[in-house]
Amino acid sequence: MIPLLALGGCATLSPGFEKPEVQVTALEPLPNNHSGDLRFRIHLRVFNPNSNELALSGLYYTLKLAGHKVVTGTSNTLPVIPAYGQEAITVDASANLMGSFMAAAQLIQLQGDTVPYELEAKLGLRTSLLPAIRVTRRGEIKLGQYQR
Repeated sequence: MIPLLALGGCATLSPGFEKPEVQVTALEPLPNNHSGDLRFRIHLRVFNPNSNELALSGLYYTLKLAGHKVVTGTSNTLPVIPAYGQEAITVDASANLMGSFMAAAQLIQLQGDTVPYELEAKLGLRTSLLPAIRVTRRGEIKLGQYQR
C-alpha cells in the first residue's frame, strides 16, 4: 500500500499531467572551429502546462531540416521550468555532415525564406519514476535570422 501512495505523489504520474511543449525559436550558425565540425546554437523555449514545476535532468534532441536529420545534441545544464511557466534554453549542437548536404540541396530548391523543421526531444526528469518524456514539434524556421 505504501508504494502506491508514493506513486500518487509523483507529478508526472498524476492523471492530469500534460507533456511539456518545446519550440525552436532560432537556429544560429557558430564560427568554424579547428575540428571542422559544423556547429549550431539552437534556441529553444520549453513550456510547462502543469501545476508543478518541471525539473529537467537532461535533454537529447535531433533536428531535421527539410526532412533531413541535420543536428543532434545533448545538454545536462537545464533550468527548472516553473509551474504554468516557460523558459528559454540555448544549446550548442553538431551537424550531421551528410544530412546537412542533403538539406542544403533541398533548401536550394525551396522558394521562400523559411525552412520546415522537425524537432524530436527527449526530456529527462530529475524527480520522476518515468525515465523521460518524448516531445515532437514541427514548424518552420525563418532563414537569415542570424546573418553575420
